[in-house]
Amino acid sequence: MAHLKYFLYLFFLNSIFFLCIVYLTENIHGPLTNLNATDAMRSFVIFLILLSYSLLLRDSPFKYTEFRERTKNVYFFSSLLTAILTMMFLISI
Repeated sequence: MAHLKYFLYLFFLNSIFFLCIVYLTENIHGPLTNLNATDAMRSFVIFLILLSYSLLLRDSPFKYTEFRERTKNVYFFSSLLTAILTMMFLISI
């Protein structure tokens, strides 16, 4: 059960990361000098989300100490691939 919980934790974190990157590439165009106040606010909110993502991702190996490092890496890369494929499918619908 702990393996599934760790995988789903990473899956949701990676899904949020991928969706933030997609949102930024779709909605922020042009050079930085042409940004208006709403684009700057959107970028700031996305920056805060990505900052929390990085803090949660860095903290996750310390929560699950019963796994080996190799197992954690396998779960991370498989959840990253699964999250990207799932979000690409959901975005394309």
